[in-house]
Amino acid sequence: MLEGCSAISFLAFCPAGCTLAGAGSLGDVFLWDLSGGALLRVFAASKGRYVDSLAFAPDGRSFAVAADDSVVRRWAVGSGELLSALDSRAQMPLCLAFAPDGVQLATGGYDASVRVWDCASGRAAARFPGHDGLPVGCFCDGGEADAQCPVVGHRGPVCALRFCGGGVLLSASYDGTCKAWRIASRALLRTVQLGPGVYSVAFGRDAARDDKCAAFAMGQHARLGHGSWVAALEEGVARMILDRV
Repeated sequence: MLEGCSAISFLAFCPAGCTLAGAGSLGDVFLWDLSGGALLRVFAASKGRYVDSLAFAPDGRSFAVAADDSVVRRWAVGSGELLSALDSRAQMPLCLAFAPDGVQLATGGYDASVRVWDCASGRAAARFPGHDGLPVGCFCDGGEADAQCPVVGHRGPVCALRFCGGGVLLSASYDGTCKAWRIASRALLRTVQLGPGVYSVAFGRDAARDDKCAAFAMGQHARLGHGSWVAALEEGVARMILDRV
């Protein structure tokens, strides 16, 4: 039993696995010691707001929270200090992911866009717009991108993000697609059409540490190597993509 628990909207483990964070339905974030279940700290992370996503930095010293006021806040675990507040009201962020080095934070939004932020400066380092609010000159018709359309982004809210090394970011959307982006060049590398409502993506681990991890794909037990990834769909199917990005 975890102490001090109220209605929880989101859970996340710290990278070391010794602490669990839970976002309360009214914007508080609870940190628990998993060895005994004791409540370590309560953050007024997004007071009075519903939390859509919570993610720890890779070093476990901070975490980020995306709430329904469209502000992404980063907090220090040890001191309880607010480190930064990213104003992403135009995006309405729904999901978060830290880069492996913790230098960058990616957000995916209800507006179908993806943004990559520099954690130190709080500035957007890259933006990949979606098809919500199409630019002048877009001739999309019937949900299919015309050759003259400059937008290659998602057509629905972005609900999952994962960095996969080499400066590549994967985004998954309610539009049924996963997209791979090269952050430095802001280029779309690949789009995979998977099916209705992609809600989550996961990866095999680095081959140098553990070249096999378990996953369920299309009802079968699969073994994933480095570079493989799995996407979970709304229809209850986990679909595996074997080739590298």
